[in-house]
Amino acid sequence: MLLTGVVSCSQYSSKPISKGYHNLTAHYNAYVIARDQIDGAEQILFAKRKENYNQLLPILLPADSNAIGPVKPQLDDAIKKASIIPERHQNSKWLDNAYNLIGRARLLEQDLPQAIETFKYVNTRGTDENDKHTALVGLMRAYIETDDATNALNVAEYLRTQPLNSENTRDYYLTKAYLHERTGEYAVAVGLLEATFPLLKKNETTARLHLIAGQLYDLIGQPARAVDQYKAVLGSRPS
Repeated sequence: MLLTGVVSCSQYSSKPISKGYHNLTAHYNAYVIARDQIDGAEQILFAKRKENYNQLLPILLPADSNAIGPVKPQLDDAIKKASIIPERHQNSKWLDNAYNLIGRARLLEQDLPQAIETFKYVNTRGTDENDKHTALVGLMRAYIETDDATNALNVAEYLRTQPLNSENTRDYYLTKAYLHERTGEYAVAVGLLEATFPLLKKNETTARLHLIAGQLYDLIGQPARAVDQYKAVLGSRPS
């Protein structure tokens, strides 16, 4: 009976009991841990960022090999944890999510070629449309970090035609705004930021984005709108 139970829980089985087992195990033993490690690394990088407020700030924090040192072991471990899912839980519904986590970690580590390949894999082989859209937003970001604006824009144009969920819509707007900021198209960038604000929570990250919107409005000669954004900085901080 024990052998039968082990066989029935094969990661390649489509039986409900097997899929349920691998969904549960993959989620709590790998996905949640890896996700929390990557989220934690991003929070550390954001808290330790060094910015010159006399210059236009980047909408998204650029991948920085000099800053990654303190969190690299954490990210390496997150990649190992997330890799457990494709290695041991092939029939889990968390498979696409796991690859997206691996792509995120590689992007933060500035392993951009591997990040690009990982996100492409999800888009090609993934089974969940929302996860595929998440991968494409990540791919767009990776192309931006490699200064490949052409491919980044191609991905953005495709995503523009897709029915994105709220989280992917938010990340799409922010990433595309970052792309246009990098290419000097400040009016487009700030327009995308304006579209993003209703999707954001009040926190330090949002306050920072309002500051950047103010900077962008100043650069395109709209000081009144810039003032509105600077006022919104304080209003975006959690009470």
